[in-house]
Amino acid sequence: MDSHKDILRPLSEDEFKELLQLYRAKYGEQNYHYLLMYNQNKWNEQLKNLNYNVKTGDAEDIWLSFRKDFYTYRDGDFRRFGTYVSLHYDILQSVSFHSWEPSQAEVLKCLRETNLIKWQEGPLLTNVDLELCDEVKMIAIANGASVQRARLCLFLILEHEKAAVYALEHLKAGYTVEKLSGNNAALIHELWPNKKEGSLAYVRGLIELNQTAGIFSDTNGELVAWAFQNDFSGLG
Repeated sequence: MDSHKDILRPLSEDEFKELLQLYRAKYGEQNYHYLLMYNQNKWNEQLKNLNYNVKTGDAEDIWLSFRKDFYTYRDGDFRRFGTYVSLHYDILQSVSFHSWEPSQAEVLKCLRETNLIKWQEGPLLTNVDLELCDEVKMIAIANGASVQRARLCLFLILEHEKAAVYALEHLKAGYTVEKLSGNNAALIHELWPNKKEGSLAYVRGLIELNQTAGIFSDTNGELVAWAFQNDFSGLG
Protein backbone atom coordinates (compact mmCIF):
# COMPACT_ATOMS: atom_id res chain seq x y z
CA MET A 1 0.00 0.00 0.00
CA ASP A 2 1.33 3.43 -0.98
CA SER A 3 1.50 5.42 2.26
CA HIS A 4 0.95 8.60 0.23
CA LYS A 5 -2.65 7.46 -0.40
CA ASP A 6 -3.33 6.17 3.11
CA ILE A 7 -5.33 7.93 5.81
CA LEU A 8 -2.07 8.02 7.78
CA ARG A 9 0.89 10.12 6.74
CA PRO A 10 4.40 9.85 8.16
CA LEU A 11 5.63 12.59 10.46
CA SER A 12 8.74 14.39 9.33
CA GLU A 13 11.76 14.44 11.62
CA ASP A 14 10.94 17.96 12.78
CA GLU A 15 7.26 17.11 13.29
CA PHE A 16 8.18 14.05 15.34
CA LYS A 17 10.37 16.16 17.61
CA GLU A 18 7.55 18.66 17.93
CA LEU A 19 5.14 15.86 18.87
CA LEU A 20 7.63 14.68 21.49
CA GLN A 21 7.61 18.11 23.12
CA LEU A 22 3.81 18.31 22.94
CA TYR A 23 3.56 15.07 24.93
CA ARG A 24 6.14 16.29 27.40
CA ALA A 25 4.13 19.47 27.99
CA LYS A 26 0.81 17.60 28.14
CA TYR A 27 1.72 14.57 30.27
CA GLY A 28 5.19 15.08 31.70
CA GLU A 29 8.31 12.95 31.39
CA GLN A 30 6.89 9.86 33.12
CA ASN A 31 4.20 9.18 30.53
CA TYR A 32 4.52 5.98 28.49
CA HIS A 33 3.94 7.68 25.14
CA TYR A 34 6.47 10.41 25.91
CA LEU A 35 9.04 7.81 26.97
CA LEU A 36 8.41 5.79 23.80
CA MET A 37 9.02 8.88 21.65
CA TYR A 38 11.95 10.05 23.76
CA ASN A 39 13.77 6.75 23.36
CA GLN A 40 13.01 6.57 19.63
CA ASN A 41 14.31 10.10 19.16
CA LYS A 42 17.49 9.09 20.95
CA TRP A 43 17.83 6.00 18.78
CA ASN A 44 17.27 8.07 15.63
CA GLU A 45 20.20 10.29 16.55
CA GLN A 46 22.41 7.31 17.39
CA LEU A 47 21.54 5.55 14.14
CA LYS A 48 22.50 8.69 12.24
CA ASN A 49 25.92 8.50 13.87
CA LEU A 50 26.19 4.90 12.63
CA ASN A 51 25.57 6.14 9.06
CA TYR A 52 22.27 4.27 9.12
CA ASN A 53 20.47 4.69 5.79
CA VAL A 54 18.05 1.83 5.19
CA LYS A 55 14.52 2.19 3.90
CA THR A 56 11.49 0.96 5.84
CA GLY A 57 10.87 -2.75 5.43
CA ASP A 58 14.28 -3.59 3.97
CA ALA A 59 15.03 -7.22 4.81
CA GLU A 60 18.73 -6.39 5.14
CA ASP A 61 18.09 -3.75 7.79
CA ILE A 62 20.05 -4.98 10.81
CA TRP A 63 18.63 -2.09 12.85
CA LEU A 64 15.01 -2.83 11.95
CA SER A 65 14.07 -3.50 15.58
CA PHE A 66 15.21 -0.01 16.54
CA ARG A 67 13.08 2.08 14.25
CA LYS A 68 9.46 2.87 15.00
CA ASP A 69 7.81 4.92 12.28
CA PHE A 70 5.39 7.57 13.54
CA TYR A 71 2.31 8.59 11.56
CA THR A 72 -0.60 10.95 12.08
CA TYR A 73 -4.05 11.57 10.61
CA ARG A 74 -3.50 12.90 7.08
CA ASP A 75 -6.45 15.31 7.17
CA GLY A 76 -5.84 16.53 10.72
CA ASP A 77 -3.30 18.54 12.69
CA PHE A 78 -1.33 16.50 15.22
CA ARG A 79 -0.76 19.65 17.27
CA ARG A 80 -4.45 19.75 18.20
CA PHE A 81 -4.95 16.32 19.77
CA GLY A 82 -1.50 14.73 19.61
CA THR A 83 -2.91 11.97 17.40
CA TYR A 84 -0.27 9.45 16.37
CA VAL A 85 0.04 5.85 15.25
CA SER A 86 3.43 4.18 15.57
CA LEU A 87 4.25 1.15 13.41
CA HIS A 88 7.18 -1.08 14.18
CA TYR A 89 8.21 -3.37 11.32
CA ASP A 90 9.94 -6.44 12.67
CA ILE A 91 9.29 -10.18 12.65
CA LEU A 92 5.99 -9.23 14.26
CA GLN A 93 4.47 -5.84 13.51
CA SER A 94 3.68 -3.84 16.64
CA VAL A 95 1.34 -0.88 16.83
CA SER A 96 1.10 1.93 19.38
CA PHE A 97 -1.33 4.83 19.17
CA HIS A 98 -2.77 7.65 21.22
CA SER A 99 -4.78 10.85 21.06
CA TRP A 100 -6.07 13.19 23.72
CA GLU A 101 -9.19 13.98 21.71
CA PRO A 102 -12.10 13.41 24.15
CA SER A 103 -14.14 11.37 21.66
CA GLN A 104 -11.09 9.50 20.27
CA ALA A 105 -12.82 9.77 16.88
CA GLU A 106 -9.69 10.76 14.97
CA VAL A 107 -7.41 7.94 16.07
CA LEU A 108 -10.19 5.33 15.79
CA LYS A 109 -10.90 6.49 12.24
CA CYS A 110 -7.22 6.03 11.45
CA LEU A 111 -7.22 2.49 12.84
CA ARG A 112 -10.36 1.58 10.88
CA GLU A 113 -9.25 2.95 7.53
CA THR A 114 -5.48 2.58 7.34
CA ASN A 115 -4.01 -0.12 5.16
CA LEU A 116 -0.61 0.08 6.85
CA ILE A 117 -1.56 -2.18 9.77
CA LYS A 118 -1.16 -5.85 8.84
CA TRP A 119 -4.24 -7.03 10.70
CA GLN A 120 -4.40 -10.51 9.22
CA GLU A 121 -0.79 -11.22 10.19
CA GLY A 122 -1.56 -10.70 13.87
CA PRO A 123 0.03 -7.39 14.88
CA LEU A 124 0.83 -6.69 18.52
CA LEU A 125 -1.12 -3.69 19.83
CA THR A 126 0.62 -2.15 22.82
CA ASN A 127 -0.53 0.14 25.62
CA VAL A 128 -4.16 0.33 24.51
CA ASP A 129 -6.18 2.54 26.84
CA LEU A 130 -8.74 0.46 28.75
CA GLU A 131 -11.67 2.56 27.56
CA LEU A 132 -10.70 1.83 23.93
CA CYS A 133 -10.15 -1.92 24.24
CA ASP A 134 -13.62 -3.02 23.10
CA GLU A 135 -13.68 -0.61 20.15
CA VAL A 136 -10.18 -1.56 19.03
CA LYS A 137 -11.04 -5.25 19.36
CA MET A 138 -14.01 -4.79 17.01
CA ILE A 139 -11.79 -2.96 14.50
CA ALA A 140 -9.24 -5.77 14.62
CA ILE A 141 -11.86 -8.50 14.12
CA ALA A 142 -13.49 -6.56 11.27
CA ASN A 143 -10.11 -6.48 9.53
CA GLY A 144 -9.51 -10.21 9.85
CA ALA A 145 -7.36 -10.33 12.96
CA SER A 146 -7.62 -13.13 15.49
CA VAL A 147 -7.82 -11.45 18.87
CA GLN A 148 -6.10 -13.02 21.83
CA ARG A 149 -6.78 -12.14 25.42
CA ALA A 150 -5.30 -8.81 26.38
CA ARG A 151 -2.48 -8.80 28.92
CA LEU A 152 -2.15 -6.17 31.61
CA CYS A 153 1.34 -4.71 31.65
CA LEU A 154 2.51 -2.22 34.25
CA PHE A 155 5.69 -0.23 34.59
CA LEU A 156 6.92 1.37 37.80
CA ILE A 157 8.89 4.59 38.02
CA LEU A 158 11.48 5.42 40.66
CA GLU A 159 12.07 9.16 40.48
CA HIS A 160 15.66 10.30 40.01
CA GLU A 161 15.76 12.19 43.31
CA LYS A 162 14.68 9.07 45.22
CA ALA A 163 16.94 6.76 43.23
CA ALA A 164 19.95 8.95 43.98
CA VAL A 165 19.55 8.43 47.75
CA TYR A 166 18.23 4.86 47.66
CA ALA A 167 20.10 2.56 50.03
CA LEU A 168 21.59 -0.21 47.90
CA GLU A 169 23.01 -3.47 49.12
CA HIS A 170 26.77 -3.71 48.81
CA LEU A 171 28.00 -5.86 45.95
CA LYS A 172 29.24 -9.21 47.17
CA ALA A 173 33.02 -9.50 47.34
CA GLY A 174 34.53 -11.06 44.24
CA TYR A 175 32.19 -9.39 41.74
CA THR A 176 32.37 -6.20 39.69
CA VAL A 177 29.73 -4.11 37.90
CA GLU A 178 30.65 -3.13 34.35
CA LYS A 179 28.90 -2.08 31.15
CA LEU A 180 27.84 -4.96 28.93
CA SER A 181 29.50 -5.51 25.56
CA GLY A 182 28.39 -7.18 22.35
CA ASN A 183 30.28 -10.29 23.43
CA ASN A 184 27.69 -10.81 26.18
CA ALA A 185 24.71 -10.79 23.80
CA ALA A 186 24.69 -14.51 22.95
CA LEU A 187 24.52 -15.62 26.60
CA ILE A 188 21.79 -13.11 27.46
CA HIS A 189 19.80 -14.12 24.39
CA GLU A 190 20.12 -17.82 25.14
CA LEU A 191 18.59 -17.33 28.60
CA TRP A 192 15.90 -14.84 27.50
CA PRO A 193 12.43 -16.49 27.74
CA ASN A 194 11.05 -14.27 24.93
CA LYS A 195 13.77 -14.99 22.39
CA LYS A 196 12.75 -15.70 18.82
CA GLU A 197 14.24 -15.85 15.35
CA GLY A 198 16.12 -12.62 14.76
CA SER A 199 16.01 -11.44 18.37
CA LEU A 200 19.74 -11.88 18.95
CA ALA A 201 20.31 -8.78 16.81
CA TYR A 202 17.80 -6.94 19.01
CA VAL A 203 19.74 -7.84 22.17
CA ARG A 204 23.01 -6.74 20.54
CA GLY A 205 21.40 -3.46 19.53
CA LEU A 206 20.07 -2.78 23.02
CA ILE A 207 23.57 -3.27 24.38
CA GLU A 208 25.09 -0.93 21.81
CA LEU A 209 22.49 1.85 21.91
CA ASN A 210 21.15 1.88 25.49
CA GLN A 211 22.56 1.98 29.00
CA THR A 212 23.51 -1.43 30.40
CA ALA A 213 25.04 -2.98 33.49
CA GLY A 214 26.42 -6.44 34.16
CA ILE A 215 27.77 -8.17 37.25
CA PHE A 216 30.92 -10.13 36.47
CA SER A 217 32.91 -12.61 38.52
CA ASP A 218 36.39 -11.31 39.35
CA THR A 219 37.68 -14.88 39.24
CA ASN A 220 36.84 -15.85 35.68
CA GLY A 221 34.99 -12.86 34.19
CA GLU A 222 31.72 -14.79 34.00
CA LEU A 223 28.58 -12.69 33.55
CA VAL A 224 26.14 -13.64 36.32
CA ALA A 225 23.49 -10.87 36.18
CA TRP A 226 22.56 -7.97 33.91
CA ALA A 227 20.11 -5.17 33.22
CA PHE A 228 19.53 -2.93 30.20
CA GLN A 229 16.97 -0.47 28.87
CA ASN A 230 14.13 -1.46 26.58
CA ASP A 231 12.42 0.57 23.86
CA PHE A 232 10.78 3.01 26.29
CA SER A 233 13.93 3.39 28.42
CA GLY A 234 12.65 1.07 31.14
CA LEU A 235 14.90 -1.47 32.81
CA GLY A 236 14.74 -5.06 31.64
